Amino acid sequence: MSFSLLLPALGALALVLLGAALWLFWTVAPFFYWLRALLGLALLMLSLGVAGALWELHHVTPVTGVEPVASVSVTQLAGGRRWRVTLFPRQGPELSAEVRGDLWQLDGRVLSVQPWMQSMNLSPALRPKPPAGRSLTLEEPRPGVGSLSEPAPMVDWPRLRASLLYPLFQAQSASPVIAPLRDGAVFDLWLSDNQLVAEPANSQAEKAWKDWQSPRDGGISPLVP
Repeated sequence: MSFSLLLPALGALALVLLGAALWLFWTVAPFFYWLRALLGLALLMLSLGVAGALWELHHVTPVTGVEPVASVSVTQLAGGRRWRVTLFPRQGPELSAEVRGDLWQLDGRVLSVQPWMQSMNLSPALRPKPPAGRSLTLEEPRPGVGSLSEPAPMVDWPRLRASLLYPLFQAQSASPVIAPLRDGAVFDLWLSDNQLVAEPANSQAEKAWKDWQSPRDGGISPLVP
């Protein structure tokens, strides 16, 4: 089953559950009304859960392995080291963010198909996060990337939303990718196992990649942060 069929199926299921819940709430009976109310509340919560899973699936892009999962474009803004980094997934809405620094970073969650759903022929998927910025010098602040001193949020909403897909997918954090910033650069984004990999897609990106890689010769490959 492809995502184009899965989304309408989940939408129809959410509507059926919501209709059943409203019918139980509005059907007044002198006996066992409390039981109908509890059952209606359970169906209502279940319909909201299915609707949340549908919303989450709308923001993921399938991973086929034969083509990039997304492309990333970089545009320099007025005012120094300010950039607009836009992610264009192969499927799903685009993500855009204004970042500062020398590098852009992208994180996400990998959705692996649950073993009991293998017969549905679903493909793995990626739930990307908005791009962030990084600086080459450790002494400078790194806007767009949280520091270790920042308190953790009370509720991990991305993890909570991903848990709604547990009957279909198992979510795991993907290793982030880091690449240089240059005006007009375009990168292809691939997923290898759980590692995000960026590949230059035009001459501006290749030039930025070479300039960034040259002082790193003998070190770790720039594909991996």
